[in-house]
Amino acid sequence: MFEQLHKKFEKKETDLYKLQQEEGFSRYILIRSLGNDHMKELITKHTGEEVNKGTAEELYLKLYSSVATEDEIIEYIKAKYPEVREYRKTQEEFLPKIISEFTNVKCGIRNDDLNETAKELVRDKSIKSKADLEKKVDEVFDTTIRGYILWQYYNQVTNDLIEHIFNDHENVIPTLRKIRYVDLLIKKGD
Repeated sequence: MFEQLHKKFEKKETDLYKLQQEEGFSRYILIRSLGNDHMKELITKHTGEEVNKGTAEELYLKLYSSVATEDEIIEYIKAKYPEVREYRKTQEEFLPKIISEFTNVKCGIRNDDLNETAKELVRDKSIKSKADLEKKVDEVFDTTIRGYILWQYYNQVTNDLIEHIFNDHENVIPTLRKIRYVDLLIKKGD
């Protein structure tokens, strides 16, 4: 079961609702939200085996196969999160000031597809010289790409800052490490 879930998630399956319907996915995603040191600690606690090394994938499987319950993993995450939160907050110390200095920022790149922007330029038959080409490249950098990077930065930083508000809710299970496609987990029911 672990191998199938891992394969689907690693294929960049972004429909987490669909994956959530798979048996064992809640356990899998909880484990994926842990850092290596956290997994080693839980493996040792629930198997008695001292783990000092191993790839992330090996640790995922070992913890997934252990007797640790989902509730025990959640309890562990909740206990460790304050330390992780403080570390993240120290890393984010200057971000509110940077964000406050932003004015209007335009994305400028549809669907985050830089390749389409490049295609427009490289297929432009109106270019008559290398100087024209370089001028157009500079224009794309100065307008489109610069704006896109600033827009991406703004989105990422505001997401990171807002995340703390959600993570403090009692039904939210924060991630102890950054994980692709997942900012937080929510415990439904009881």
